Amino acid sequence: MKNKNAKSVEGLFGSVRFKRPVQDIMRDVKESDKDAIVQRHSQYRSQMKIFKLVVYVPVESERQVRLALGNAGAGKIGAYDYCAFVSKGAGHYRPLKGTTPYKGEIGRVANVDECRIETVCLEKDLPRILAAMREAHPYEEVAYDIIPLLNDKYAKYVPRKRHP
Repeated sequence: MKNKNAKSVEGLFGSVRFKRPVQDIMRDVKESDKDAIVQRHSQYRSQMKIFKLVVYVPVESERQVRLALGNAGAGKIGAYDYCAFVSKGAGHYRPLKGTTPYKGEIGRVANVDECRIETVCLEKDLPRILAAMREAHPYEEVAYDIIPLLNDKYAKYVPRKRHP
């Protein structure tokens, strides 16, 4: 049976549901310990380094790569997962001698319809997510960026909006 008074505490990368109301839990904590709890929580939050992963893929491989990223744990934002932004554009590259290009010819500049997939992930999950990206991506050389974010530091200013 669910406790109707139970509260959830939500952050950027998930929520924690307490069986007892948060007010009851904090009431049971000694006043002198409350600062220590807040400090420990802040230290924990600061250890969760968030990154944006951007990867460029040929249009026909966008879905495959995007789902592989989500399956590996990328794209978790609060109570949502598989979050990503996809935009279309044109990629340009010239395969050099010794390569085996997915598209294009050695020595000639290729113009390819590509998608830019942007998603977020925690630093601890990056090795698994990058391995999944490599496995799903058809290109010999993958063009990608890993960008550190400050979202965790400012998440308290952008709480989840509840819709009726």
